[in-house]
Amino acid sequence: MALIFTARSVGYLLGSLVGGFLFDHFDKQLLLMVTLIVAAMATSIIPWSLTLAVLTVLMSLQGMSMGVLDTGKTVFFTMRATVLLLIYLLHSEGYCAATDISVEVREIQFDITE
Repeated sequence: MALIFTARSVGYLLGSLVGGFLFDHFDKQLLLMVTLIVAAMATSIIPWSLTLAVLTVLMSLQGMSMGVLDTGKTVFFTMRATVLLLIYLLHSEGYCAATDISVEVREIQFDITE
């Protein structure tokens, strides 16, 4: 199983590195559309992969396309960089707040039962 997730991470790294070059030389909207279709197809086929090799290749392909997509959304929305950074900040803050809330709810439940 570690091989599968490593392949996805390596694919994501390669996609992120290649994505910058691709967005400099090709149409941004077309590239976003093609990589989104590739990511959707790889994600749709993953449940039916019968061998570890096929699953590893599909996860790597999914990682590459997601890396290109993440690079593309940053390149494509350069005019709205402040908004994009705010979305990233609030996304991570949401995870932290949800964790704090769940811990507080569990503490309250313990106080009630004791």
